[in-house]
Amino acid sequence: MLSRYPHQRQNLMRFGVLLCSLSLLGAAFATRVWHLILTQGVLYSIGATILYFPVQVYLLEWFDKRRGLANGVIFSGTGLGGVILPFVVETLLNKYGLKATFISLAVGYALLISSVLPFVKGRLPPSSIIIPQRTDWSFLRNPQFLVLFLGNFLQGLGNFVPGIWLPTFASDMNLSVTSGTLVVSLMNASAVPGSIFIGFASDRYDLRVVMLISMLGSSLAVLVLWGLASNIALLLLFALAYGFLAGGYSSLWPKFASTVAKDDPHSNARLMSLFIAGRGIGNVLAAPISSSLLRSAFSSGSHAYGLKNYVGNVEYM
Repeated sequence: MLSRYPHQRQNLMRFGVLLCSLSLLGAAFATRVWHLILTQGVLYSIGATILYFPVQVYLLEWFDKRRGLANGVIFSGTGLGGVILPFVVETLLNKYGLKATFISLAVGYALLISSVLPFVKGRLPPSSIIIPQRTDWSFLRNPQFLVLFLGNFLQGLGNFVPGIWLPTFASDMNLSVTSGTLVVSLMNASAVPGSIFIGFASDRYDLRVVMLISMLGSSLAVLVLWGLASNIALLLLFALAYGFLAGGYSSLWPKFASTVAKDDPHSNARLMSLFIAGRGIGNVLAAPISSSLLRSAFSSGSHAYGLKNYVGNVEYM
């Protein structure tokens, strides 16, 4: 769609901001769990996707040799926001409650994102972009695509699990709520240099080596640092290591796409969308899978958050 209607990219981003803001506003008035699932879950995700994809298309126009680095810088902004937002949300919740927090987030999101949209533009004017006559999906049969897509999906199954369970884990260690928030914020903070480094490395070195460093390193961080964490120091060390190694994985997507589609800009854009969607499916499945593993651990003994049982719960990553 973005390839066929390049003149609509700015309008799509505006619609994405509107949908995200309305979803947060709707969540403020939720009275049932399914209301939150519909607003903050489904509608917000759709809006964020609509907002984000044109940015990726613009990235493909502006950058050629250093796409990984450019994508890393973009995703480092996500990590930077993740450092500040948990403390902002915690403060708003404690002082003003859930409804006011959602309304504040909706207004802030609309104002901040709308203010920068005029500066988000492609390198080429829409009138000069060659619109493809037909959509080429032949890369779906490419073994490289299948391997990369599978690896990307599997990484998505484990990527966000620490972010989901770290606050609960910190609470079971008798740490304060603020300590749990600090751990998550540090993980997001370390994702900032991690995204830039992995993106930079993907432009210069063999993709397989960079993937191995990211995936194997983050797995070892889970099994060793988180698995053996018995105090706040080890937990903070895990957050820093995991955020740096796993948080930067998204920076590899442009290299994934160019490995399969080479210099075809339209196929590159479609590949990016498929890799993002594949990881998104993994992220959606991660919560119920990790919850199921956690319940199994509780049924096996009285120390479900103990060292051995907890390692068993997260080892699948």
